Amino acid sequence: MNRSEALAFLGLQDDATNESIRQRLAECQSQFEKIVEESKSDFLRRVNTSKLQEISQIRRSFMEWSSGETLLKPSEMIESDSSLILAEEDEIIPIDQTIILSYSSNPVPVEYKVSPPGWLLIHTEDKPMTVFALAYGENYIGRKAHPSLSPFIVIEEDNYLSRVHAGVSIEYDQDIYSFFLRDAEMIKEERPSKNGTYLNGVNTRIREKLILKDGDTVQVGMTKLVIRMNGVDKSIEKIMEEVLISDHVATIKLE
Repeated sequence: MNRSEALAFLGLQDDATNESIRQRLAECQSQFEKIVEESKSDFLRRVNTSKLQEISQIRRSFMEWSSGETLLKPSEMIESDSSLILAEEDEIIPIDQTIILSYSSNPVPVEYKVSPPGWLLIHTEDKPMTVFALAYGENYIGRKAHPSLSPFIVIEEDNYLSRVHAGVSIEYDQDIYSFFLRDAEMIKEERPSKNGTYLNGVNTRIREKLILKDGDTVQVGMTKLVIRMNGVDKSIEKIMEEVLISDHVATIKLE
């Protein structure tokens, strides 16, 4: 797991400080350990045991990241002889090409923040449930992490996904924060995802920025993701249980 993937897992922004990473690691470990110890669901225990293993992996890697005063940025982790980065399977773009990293509006004041602000949960008939924590700003979704786009949610074993497929952004305005869905063409200002992005089983690929509601289902490739927003009344384990027993949204058939 590289630094960008670790920060995405922790629900932190790319410029997170060493101290905020340490604090978030401790929070996540405590949360996952509590679920493993107290949950009556074998599924939840297995899921959170796996997450504890990821926390341990991040802790080991953290020793390398925190060796200096400031953490390395993704661009600094590219090997010195790299002049190109792979975008799509047959597409190469210069490393200095302008890429829009975020569509975030005004920064969210500390008093309005919850951590994480929400989650995406895989809810596909033939896939195990996986939970991805979302961060404020743009969250990128695709088949393979792009070194210039972070945080990046990597979905494996889905051949219908583009390398950069879609994005979920969390924006703040007038004391509230809202969730929005975009296809790749609105993130990169280039071509759309190969197989489209869909919302709530509607067989029309999205072509504009759409607002998301709690419980909406996003389809990227053949993978369906339920959006759930953080709040004070429900824990993530309760949310996982609700999604697990809920009906699946119809899958859009792709050619």
